[in-house]
Amino acid sequence: MQFCCLADVTITSPSFVDMQMFDFWVHGKTVSQACSILAQSPSVEEFRMTNDMLAAHVRDHFAQFTLLEMGLRHPDSFMQDCAYHQLTPETRKQLIHMYYSLDESFLRELVGRRLSNKSRREIADIAEKCELQLRSCKRQFDNLSCVARRTEDLPGRLIDNIKNCFLLPERLAECYAAVIFITSNRFETSKKSLSYLTFENLAYCAGQLMAHWSASDSKGETLVGIDLDLQFLHDLKEFKPLIEKKEYLDKHKQFQTSALKFP
Repeated sequence: MQFCCLADVTITSPSFVDMQMFDFWVHGKTVSQACSILAQSPSVEEFRMTNDMLAAHVRDHFAQFTLLEMGLRHPDSFMQDCAYHQLTPETRKQLIHMYYSLDESFLRELVGRRLSNKSRREIADIAEKCELQLRSCKRQFDNLSCVARRTEDLPGRLIDNIKNCFLLPERLAECYAAVIFITSNRFETSKKSLSYLTFENLAYCAGQLMAHWSASDSKGETLVGIDLDLQFLHDLKEFKPLIEKKEYLDKHKQFQTSALKFP
């Protein structure tokens, strides 16, 4: 009696991700736009690539990135799921950082608006004003909405929650936290008198407010979240009439001037 043993064997090697192609895709470049940029590369002429070959090459990469996108929407799983182990940890981390990257010009126009469907419908106007690709702006808006939704009920510091849930570097997590904080508290940042402020300026102010004006827990420890200390705001409201009086304002200036004088 003969036994026949059949086995399927698959040999794989670590997948390669062209980061330049991924950058094109993340920033919303079309196949045609990517081909126009790549056509200037010496390698295209060296390998005698036709326009059709170059377009097919770009489409293959873009199709690969579309498949990866579902994993990128859940960075913690993307780093651990065996389905993506063909990518090195360094590559996966770089892909996450690039996928969640933000354009500060877009954020300056968006910040202060609610992350709602109505705002999403207005993205086309923002993209045109900022001279950015519409698909890139939609990606950034959807990522902001996702980050806000997944961190809104988590205890602890907002920036830490963003870093832990989405594996983002400190600076990028601060940008997300600033937008969420300003948007949640409905600060008016589109006034003409504030138009000279950059997003970096607004992000710094948001960071200071979160650090010093946030509500405290039962132990008196600052939460550094998106909720402002209502009692502190009430005290500020009562304090406002005092600083509007010239007499008190002059005394305050005098005290500050004295404190700044060198011995």
